[in-house]
Amino acid sequence: MTLSKKYRYFKALYFVVFALLLILFIGNIFLDTNTDEFHYLATTYRFYLGDAMLVDDWSPEQMNAVLLLPFFTLYHLIVGSNTGIVLYFRFLYLIMKVLVFFYCYRTLKINEPAKMAGLMLYFCFTPYNVNTLSYNTIPISMFMLIFTIVLKENQSAWDHLFTGIFLAIAVLSNPFCLLLYIAYVLIVIITNIVRKFKAQKNSLDITLHFRSLGLITLGAALVALVFAIYIFSNTNLTEILRTLPHIIAEPDHDTTILEKIQKYPMYEWNTYKPIMRWSLFVLILTIFDRKREKHRYFLFALLFIGYFFGYKKVYLGYKDGYFYLLVNMIMFLWVYIGLMTMIIFKKLDKYFLVTWCGGMIFAFCAYLSTNTVFYATTAAASVLAVFTIMRTIDYAILMFHDTDETSHYKAQKRCSIIISGICICFIGLILYGRLFGFWEEASLSDMTAYNSYGPTAGLYTSQEKWDDMDHTYHTLDSLEIDSSDTYFCGNAVYAYTYMYLDSQYGTPGTPFFHLDYKRLNRYYDTFPERFPTVIFYGEYTNKDLKSSFIMELKTALHLSGAIRRIDGTRIDLATLVDVLSRTFNVRINNPEQCHHTLINRKLRDAFS
Repeated sequence: MTLSKKYRYFKALYFVVFALLLILFIGNIFLDTNTDEFHYLATTYRFYLGDAMLVDDWSPEQMNAVLLLPFFTLYHLIVGSNTGIVLYFRFLYLIMKVLVFFYCYRTLKINEPAKMAGLMLYFCFTPYNVNTLSYNTIPISMFMLIFTIVLKENQSAWDHLFTGIFLAIAVLSNPFCLLLYIAYVLIVIITNIVRKFKAQKNSLDITLHFRSLGLITLGAALVALVFAIYIFSNTNLTEILRTLPHIIAEPDHDTTILEKIQKYPMYEWNTYKPIMRWSLFVLILTIFDRKREKHRYFLFALLFIGYFFGYKKVYLGYKDGYFYLLVNMIMFLWVYIGLMTMIIFKKLDKYFLVTWCGGMIFAFCAYLSTNTVFYATTAAASVLAVFTIMRTIDYAILMFHDTDETSHYKAQKRCSIIISGICICFIGLILYGRLFGFWEEASLSDMTAYNSYGPTAGLYTSQEKWDDMDHTYHTLDSLEIDSSDTYFCGNAVYAYTYMYLDSQYGTPGTPFFHLDYKRLNRYYDTFPERFPTVIFYGEYTNKDLKSSFIMELKTALHLSGAIRRIDGTRIDLATLVDVLSRTFNVRINNPEQCHHTLINRKLRDAFS
């Protein structure tokens, strides 16, 4: 059998694996429900119902909804309701992943095993294991496309135009991604100035031409124009400027940008201390090793041995859910592997400048955009990891390269073993987290209850979760809520209830608003028509009723004026306490003290 035939079989094997993964992922999207997933879609739904973006909603992550809204509208045109909409968006997410996978595969000109290994990682990884279109997943796919286009040898005007479109989509999902555009503009300007100053006549990379910058800017401007048309069709600049301070001051993201920038280096150091110490040691050793290319096997082996022991220490230091920790933490390791590859092979080329530097900036943008810091940073680092894997394995193959065809085949065979080992171990962990990591640490065997109606129709969840959903739906049905009502959901777990109803939203966020009575008071002062006619918190246990959250809910409702009589007058505290006592079937002690509990942020047992 000739080398070319064996190579074709090797390539075919990868696509068989891809097909099997696709089948597994199709099955996986029918499993479990996720609170974050409800948040993304419920936010989109409020704009579908007519709320003005950047005015009626005071959450900072709302702009991503404009990307989901066309798909949301299409679903309603076909189905006529939100029944099964969660599953629908999961299929859309999977379609996006498949399309990006094949585009990158056809476009990237790199060694076949290396390319497939990297793209398999992209295909298997999902931030937070939430398989839907969101401000976490969309930017990752967009930067996969952007970096792939930039690495093309022969770029066309259409390539640059679409690069701008993809960049604008990423910015809508995460506005901090604008930093990458700013960095690109500065690089183009500085490069051209230096080149002109030194009278250099060498050819300039096409991406660094002012014409390319103009086309990328044009592509981004087209998306911005569509976004502006949509925004100003429902509101005006005066209203947006009035609301903007409330969006910026959102309590769930109360750390300033400057504070985040200052904390970033130490936060990453403290999180990865065992790994970063070892990585710095190996990197310094590599830099001072004049024969580092000859010692490359030893140096890479040294790095991975340190990772094996260091990773265990870092992982055991965290007590949160295993599925996204396990996956995300692995991603960040490739930051240092990429540096090692650059140093050993002395390849500070366009590939690494685009993918490694661009990937690091993207990870930093993700860090700035959220209060989940570690999780967001490591998830965004997946783009860097994908391209670093490609280049690292590509160089690994070159280690064995020989001009003799027979030797080259042996090299390919040996490298196939190495690549298979890396893919099985690394992607295997990613795959495990993707397929078996469910919300709230449920197991695959628990997913036995079929969701027969509502937004989650078509999914399988645990029996306990579905029983709670089913009971909630019946409770809401008994209240006979309609479009004339204004709905207030006080528990993020029940965000799906927004999509079960067609009532107006009576909260400044959807539904992750902070129970800050001052913020609620400002919201109702601005929009008195938003006073809720229905307030829903969900099921209660003795544990729930003794929590600070219930106290805050009760106190915030009173102090914000959310609770009103039919004539619009505010209810006094005594009346509210009486109503809540009967509603919750509890006795509330010292109701006046609840004010101080909220204001001072002290936890008190207000219930007996």
